[in-house]
Formats: sequence, structure tokens, C-alpha cells
Amino acid sequence: MTTSWSDRLQNCAELPANMDGMTMKKYRRDAHHSFPRDLAHPAMRVFVNRSLAMEKIKCFGFDMDYTLAVYKSPEYESLGFDLIVEHLVSIGYPQELLNFVYDPSFPTRGLVFDTMFGNLLKVDAYGNILVCAHGFNFLRGPEIREMYPNKFIQRGDTDRFYILNTLFNLPETYLFACLVDFFSNCPRYTSCESGFKDGDLFMSYKSMFQDVRDAVDWVHFKGSLKEKTVENLEKYVAKDPKLPLLLSRMNEVAKVFLATNSDYKYTEKNSESTPADRMAPQILTVDCGNFTLDLSLSTVPADSCDLDSQM
Repeated sequence: MTTSWSDRLQNCAELPANMDGMTMKKYRRDAHHSFPRDLAHPAMRVFVNRSLAMEKIKCFGFDMDYTLAVYKSPEYESLGFDLIVEHLVSIGYPQELLNFVYDPSFPTRGLVFDTMFGNLLKVDAYGNILVCAHGFNFLRGPEIREMYPNKFIQRGDTDRFYILNTLFNLPETYLFACLVDFFSNCPRYTSCESGFKDGDLFMSYKSMFQDVRDAVDWVHFKGSLKEKTVENLEKYVAKDPKLPLLLSRMNEVAKVFLATNSDYKYTEKNSESTPADRMAPQILTVDCGNFTLDLSLSTVPADSCDLDSQM
């Protein structure tokens, strides 16, 4: 049975450096009510109205993925995980990887992957390491300090540390643990501090990380993830029966737009499952990479909105 990250947070062996249990209680309480020092300046803050007069809003905008289109968990993550693994095998990774099965109980949002040591880290807002796992092996305090002497990382070092903070990151979070666990325990490979060896061939955790990231991008933009999703919308996309009512009421008082980087055909097909297909947004904003194109659906024919066929 996989130990959860929340369970590990209760273990005093995983506290930041030089903290006992009583200190940790105060630490968690203070951290919950405090902000990093660099956010104290007003320019670094986000201001939100406490009372918002909705009737004064002229335009409402929505993202599609995980907003209007809510993907079912763990079915959608499992699909993405399998496709990523298949792509890795196709570029030369071991066939044994195809035996991996996605376990939704392990990954959680907000973990950090250390591309130098291949560890998954749970850190606080200041960079203190709360939990550290190498594959599926949760490390204790002395083991952590061998790699991180102060049990601390520089969160801003994005060349080394990658934050897995979105729902789309859940499959690759679990895959990082699977890969590290596989290469650490398979007798064909020799574990090194920053990677593993197969004979004279050395693969660093940094290279493995980049291969996974490239595979994720390929699956999302060139692979069959979207195709398989629309083939079985009932399995992968949750329907919200109240969504048409919400959009219809918004359409009565303001314009409604959809902002997405997905192609028009996928967006149109996905809208059938929301079920918001009869309440199409008045403006569709499509991010084309280097520029943004706004299309007013009240004046542009639907068939001319397929950017893929025009690019």
C-alpha cells in the first residue's frame, strides 16, 4: 500500500531542519497566516473585491480544460499516463514500462521534481523540505540531509527544480516515481547519484526528466490524447447539468467568451459533453503561440474557425 504524502507530513522525522513536534505545530500555524517577505510590497499582491456587483460586468471569460470541461479522475489521468509511457517506449525506453499501471493514490499537486537527484519533494512556501521520496521510497531526515544539508531548496532555481502544480501534471508525477523506482531496482542498471548506468551508457535524471516532459507535450499536442477523449466523452468528461443555466443567464447580461489553446474541432466536440453546446460563447479566443486571434462567433462562420486547416 502506497504511503500518502499527507501521512508523511505527520511524521516528525520529515520536519524542516531542527524542528520538533511542538515547534512544527506553531510553524504550520504561522506559515498559514504569513506571506513570503517579497510579497509584502503592494506591487507583488493581487487585490480582490470583497463585494462584486455582477450586473456591472461586461464580459465573462472561461477556460475550457478543467473549467467548462471537467475531466473525470482517475480515468483521464490514467489515459494520459498510458499514452506517455507508450511514447517513451517508442523512443527506446524499456518494454517493461508498459507494465506500469497508474495509481491515483500516490501523486498530488504541488510536488517538486529535483532533476539532479531524481527526488520528488514536498516543500513549504519558503523552500523547506517537508517530505522527500526517491521513487516510492520515502527518505528520513538523515538521508535527506545527505543531499540537502539544510533540508532546504531554492524554489527559484527552475533549471533544477520543476514544480508539478496542475492537474495535467498528475500522470507525469506518478511516472517520475515509477521510472526512478524501476531504474533503481532493475538489476540491469547501476544507480548513480545523479542517474543510472547500463554498461557504458549513462542516463541522468535530468535527461530522463526532459524525455518525460517532451513525451507529455507530444501526447497533448501531436498524440492521440484528444482523439481518444472525444471518442469516449462519457468516460473522460463529466457533465454538469447546471452549466447551461449558468451560461444562459450570463448571456442575458453580458458577453461570454472561451479562452483555450485547443483546436476548434476538439473544443466544439468537447462542448457537447458539458452540456453547453447550445450555449456557445459569443467570442472564441484561440492562442496560436506567437499571437492571439479573437473570433466573434456572431459574425464568423463556424467552418472558418478551424485554425488547424488554415495555419
